[in-house]
Amino acid sequence: MSVPSRRRHSRWLWLSLLPFGFGSWTPILVGLRCGVRRWTVVGGLWLTFVLVGWTLAAVEPSGEGPSGGLIVLGWCGSIATSLWIRRGYDTGGGTPASERVRWPEPTARSQGWSVRYALVAYACSFAGTVALVSLLRSGFGIHLRVGVRVLIVDTALLGSLLPLRRRRGLSHDDLGLRAVPAAESIGLGVLALIAYGLIAVFWVILVRPKTGADALANVKGEGTGDVVLAIVAVAAIAPIVEEVFFRGLLYRSLRNRLSILPAALLAGALFGLVHISGYPLDTLPLKAAFGVIACLLYERTGSLLPGIVLHSIGDASAIDLALTGNALIALASFCLLIVVLIVRPGMRRPAREKGGVRRGEAAAGDAHECPELSGKTPRPLTRRGTGTGIHRT
Repeated sequence: MSVPSRRRHSRWLWLSLLPFGFGSWTPILVGLRCGVRRWTVVGGLWLTFVLVGWTLAAVEPSGEGPSGGLIVLGWCGSIATSLWIRRGYDTGGGTPASERVRWPEPTARSQGWSVRYALVAYACSFAGTVALVSLLRSGFGIHLRVGVRVLIVDTALLGSLLPLRRRRGLSHDDLGLRAVPAAESIGLGVLALIAYGLIAVFWVILVRPKTGADALANVKGEGTGDVVLAIVAVAAIAPIVEEVFFRGLLYRSLRNRLSILPAALLAGALFGLVHISGYPLDTLPLKAAFGVIACLLYERTGSLLPGIVLHSIGDASAIDLALTGNALIALASFCLLIVVLIVRPGMRRPAREKGGVRRGEAAAGDAHECPELSGKTPRPLTRRGTGTGIHRT
């Protein structure tokens, strides 16, 4: 396959010159297109600086702090990286991502799901959980903890899948729980995270919502067991269950009848609406925006795994912020996970015996090349039958 022209290649790199760090994602895109992992990793570093800078700029009341420096650092770093990798990018830089990455396609069974079933499952799960929580609170005076409320909602969402499983069958592949290339998925996930971060920043700056207490506001005052349950439910269980239902079932069913954008907008709006009982109204548009981005990520990768990680980053950061006042623990944990996923394929080595020789090589390879090492006399080669193959007798 011929290498694209220099002019076509280089124009992507100049996107890093976009002001205020908006082009800092360019090295990641270049790395994904050329299949060069180190470019993607370095680009992710600059994107992180810019994203953190814009986040701090949104929450700093007086405008003082390191936000501006982080944005400029990430922006300048991405420009320098783009100039550094330009020569390698112009010459191809490796195997194009379109030839190397094969994203999974929807299964035939999932393409037969109806919109009616998905909407009925959503309505029953939503109405059922709201009615149960309201009944316990008003009728019996029981105020459920955060972790218990989340588990009730997740149980209702998973329960809505049982009729579908009994009627048509259901597998992990149908729901989108499939493995995908780590580096490429991480790059797309970072782009999705940055898109959501920019939307959140502009929402805060332009709308200036007067938010009230959300579902996690009082989690810090709960007991140790309740806090642990809340962390597990919010940061681990909820992202998996919600992605399976809203993207794996609801969006997939809508996508069977609608084009990408209408299906993503409708699924995102329903995702935002389901948070109405635990979050202020002026935060629901941001929830809906996240739902739309997660749908587009699922559409691009064909897997729920990138969306689950992205969802978990958001929820873990929120509960970390409620407990500690910052999200450093959650962000550091996910950064470590990303590094491990990117580096791990290069760390794999064949299994070796105690003597430092690959398993099976000493007995097969060395004995074949040097028969005297095995202590056996090699058997003569003879032809068997009328074929051309050579066998040992």
